[in-house]
Amino acid sequence: MSEYERLKRDLSRRGRLFEDPDFPATASSIKKNRDVDRNIVWRRPSEITSHPGPIFIDDYATRFDLDQGELGDCWFIAGAACLAVSNRKIFERCVPHDQSFTKDYAGIFVFHFWHFDSWEDVVVDDRLPTKHGRLVYAHNRTQPNEFWAALLEKAYAKLYGSYENIDGGHINDALVDFTGGVSETISLKEPGRLPYNLFELMYRTLKMNSMVGCSINATNHREEDLGNGLYAGHAYSITNMIKTKAGTKTVELIRLRNPWGKDERKGPWSDGSR
Repeated sequence: MSEYERLKRDLSRRGRLFEDPDFPATASSIKKNRDVDRNIVWRRPSEITSHPGPIFIDDYATRFDLDQGELGDCWFIAGAACLAVSNRKIFERCVPHDQSFTKDYAGIFVFHFWHFDSWEDVVVDDRLPTKHGRLVYAHNRTQPNEFWAALLEKAYAKLYGSYENIDGGHINDALVDFTGGVSETISLKEPGRLPYNLFELMYRTLKMNSMVGCSINATNHREEDLGNGLYAGHAYSITNMIKTKAGTKTVELIRLRNPWGKDERKGPWSDGSR
């Protein structure tokens, strides 16, 4: 019996909800040795949403379930969106789907991450940082009663010590932690050294259920609007790739998702483009 199963059984027997002593609902879990917004209140999902009540995952996960909150973890959110559109078995190895706010609910949830060359169970309670009744960090903007994304982010923050410790990072690190796979980075700065069939390689990679993301290097540590709807210093999920006809030409298109869930590319092939 795992530690998670033992804890849940004991909590159910005593009729209590889990309060994680190793990652408490206090300022120290958000930032170490720094002031935290006094408006932040930790609440359980049942205290955040009422009708129709909180759910863990609605049917199945999608890339639209994740929007970035007030934390610079676009790399994590982008990686989690890649995970959501991957093979279902890969997703459920990291995010066990048989968790609920109704059946055998005890305020305890578990996630699995690849950490230091082995799979590690990360157990958390479901108390989440809120401000004025809304989640401060990862959330589902269109379906606010779904909480797998917020709880996955909390478990990842616990894995690294605090929310502050995942404020900034690289998408390939998140993908390795989610899957136990091996990452490869391709720089576009030197076109002469790129594979001649890069698009086809990426396309086959996606079809093999591998996960692909991208980012634009920034000149400083802040995100920078490039004027075309894309941001430097920001990570994106690659969620699909196609070839299509435009007149007599074949056009290769890559679909990106912004972890913010808004602010789209402008120009050819955007929503406003003919």
